[in-house]
Amino acid sequence: NAITVNCNGYSITGNITLYAVNTGGFDNTTIKNCVLSNFAQAVYSTSSDFLNLTNNTISSSNLAINLTSNTRNTSIVNNTLSSNAWGLAVYSSTHTFVENTSLSSMLTDVYASGASNIDLINSTFTLNPLNFDSTSNATVKWFLTVNVTNVDLLPLANATVNASSNGTLINSITTSASGLAYFGAVTEYVRNQSGILNYSPLNITAYKNNTVNSTLRQHTQSGTTNIQLIEASVAFLSPSDGQVFNQGDSVTIRVNETGLTDWINNVTVQVLGDATNSTYQAINGTDGAWNVTYNISSGL
Repeated sequence: NAITVNCNGYSITGNITLYAVNTGGFDNTTIKNCVLSNFAQAVYSTSSDFLNLTNNTISSSNLAINLTSNTRNTSIVNNTLSSNAWGLAVYSSTHTFVENTSLSSMLTDVYASGASNIDLINSTFTLNPLNFDSTSNATVKWFLTVNVTNVDLLPLANATVNASSNGTLINSITTSASGLAYFGAVTEYVRNQSGILNYSPLNITAYKNNTVNSTLRQHTQSGTTNIQLIEASVAFLSPSDGQVFNQGDSVTIRVNETGLTDWINNVTVQVLGDATNSTYQAINGTDGAWNVTYNISSGL
């Protein structure tokens, strides 16, 4: 047990018979940095726990990786499986974790029989050649980051970002100082013999204070979704606090957006205490401010 085989990039070439590596019955085995080709089964594991396959290239074999007979907790990370008849086969085994791995096979990329909890994370493969029996399932996941910016496209910290699917909340993350919310690996779909249960598209919603914005993400690969939050906040330019006007005076009321960005589509001003409590439509001025003229009644 606890054996590490590090090929340091060297190649092992077979004659389409036997195995390149047989970890049957051994636990905590690591195979890394190997180039394996032309084997019946390049990596064969039976009744093993915690097999780690890292940074390997496997090609031109009948079966690249075969996990069978209660092999559990297998980690397959940063591998390339190409031009094999079969890529990954999982028989009567559980908890197989595949990440950052490319599978491109001639017949089947992933075959599962009596296998549960197969996770394919940020890994590329051909959809149709996934082959499962009625007791097996695989979950396809991709990494998700959400980038939240303010009206000036600057990072917005402490915004809340929710990711949901089919009306169910997946997770809620608060943005960092750089405006980013890291969700980690988020499910695109679950596949079994019956078909596919889609979780994509995802509904991404960001909010801070009273400002909310949402978007749909087609979650078919790892990536970043951008959301802009524009807070509707205005500042009075005139009149100033404490300024006094008399009966019959004409008062120009001027407002603009606090971020000094002319994005407001519609501004109204309400004057209270003049017996009418009326609301007035402001006009967008040439200097970026919104203006309305209010005439103080001489009868007040």
